[in-house]
Amino acid sequence: MKWKPKFRVRYFTNEEKKTVVCVIDEVDDVLWDFCNEFGSQLSTDGKVNSHKWLEPRYVGKAVCSPNDEWNESLGRLIAYRRAREKFDYSFFRHAQDYITKVGQELDQFVDMVNTFGNHEADAAAYWQDRIAQKLKA
Repeated sequence: MKWKPKFRVRYFTNEEKKTVVCVIDEVDDVLWDFCNEFGSQLSTDGKVNSHKWLEPRYVGKAVCSPNDEWNESLGRLIAYRRAREKFDYSFFRHAQDYITKVGQELDQFVDMVNTFGNHEADAAAYWQDRIAQKLKA
């Protein structure tokens, strides 16, 4: 399954200072979309609130060295890559937290099912013994 995050990318260029700044924002729903795409939502019980996990914006900056020739396209690429690295690090760290929480919830559910199954097995054994005793009598 292929999933692609949705966010806004803006560039601010200052040719005089030979700088390009890239801002990635509107990321509020990125992790939420990921959670909806790949697993159950834990947010209904307040244990996971992915809307609050990610920072509101990620900024990358590229500055042209005095020894280099100004190239806005290259500056945009560098600035984007720097902003995207920050976003990716934050996203994957929080996605891993979400996956861990889902795993913990599943472990608890499995324990509950196993406990129920053990009680059912114990009850079945009890009633089998009682029936066998009645048949012998």
